Amino acid sequence: MILEVNNTFDERRMYLLTSDGESVEKAQVNEAASNEVFNLGPSRLRAKFSDSWTKDFHVSPFNSRVGTYSLIAEDPRPSKPMEKVSISNSITLVSSQGHPKLVARVFSDGTSIDPVAASSKNALSLLVRWCWVGFLTSPRILLEARKLFFRHKLQVWYRPEIAKGSIARQPTSTER
Repeated sequence: MILEVNNTFDERRMYLLTSDGESVEKAQVNEAASNEVFNLGPSRLRAKFSDSWTKDFHVSPFNSRVGTYSLIAEDPRPSKPMEKVSISNSITLVSSQGHPKLVARVFSDGTSIDPVAASSKNALSLLVRWCWVGFLTSPRILLEARKLFFRHKLQVWYRPEIAKGSIARQPTSTER
């Protein structure tokens, strides 16, 4: 699995995660607890991708470049024919003192949509329901940044020099 991380300064990093190669027989305690909280039911038996790496990429003005990330991602491919496709990713930012600073989980809920097989009606419905997200993303980020700075008095880490290994975010001719 390739993980691509982008920041607002037109930089990106790509990380290669390898699969454990086996189906998971028992869910981890934290994953089982999350599944109960989010009513996701029992964990599926799928391969996991996981890795940890040193944080050397400036992503947020409220976090320094010090610390580590770890990611656990469930293989999104169906483990048996006719099984629904789903996503389940957990990422943790650990501070330089070894404490979890941020834990985020992204998972799918509901039926997936195959863009090739989707009808025009389904495509239009998806567009109408989700088009506002793109327009409101930047204002929502700025609102949350204002809260973090003024209400919670978080320290601001100004953007350091671009680290070696960062890739310009502008799409290449092949990507275009």
